Amino acid sequence: MDKKIYSTTVINEGGREGTTRLPDGTSLYNVAMPGTKLEMGLTDPERLFAAAYSSCFNQALSVAKEKMGIDTKTIVETTVDLYEMKDQTFTIGIKLTIHIPNVSKLNAEQMVNYADRICPYSRAVRNNIKFEINVVD
Repeated sequence: MDKKIYSTTVINEGGREGTTRLPDGTSLYNVAMPGTKLEMGLTDPERLFAAAYSSCFNQALSVAKEKMGIDTKTIVETTVDLYEMKDQTFTIGIKLTIHIPNVSKLNAEQMVNYADRICPYSRAVRNNIKFEINVVD
């Protein structure tokens, strides 16, 4: 059996025009429909997913950098697109733009490929949605 290393629970009430909180009642985010002017603490699920994926992938890059003995700053820019399908269901698409300055193209690609293999968010979306990775310096 796989070793669970972390678990968390978030509760939503009201869907895309509602609130999120922890089981102990601690408020997290007020969510809004995509396209809503996001102010006063509002966000939408796609932004939350983009923030989570960016953070997770950048941590996976840190593991790759350490493994390869490379010391550089990395920045992960994540774009999440929401699509309506022909059958009137919905899906998302993801584009990661990885900024890795002062590293050869080969080393940058190796780092990104390794990070993509170990990142749990990458594993979760692999072969399920439109997905693109671009590496820039």
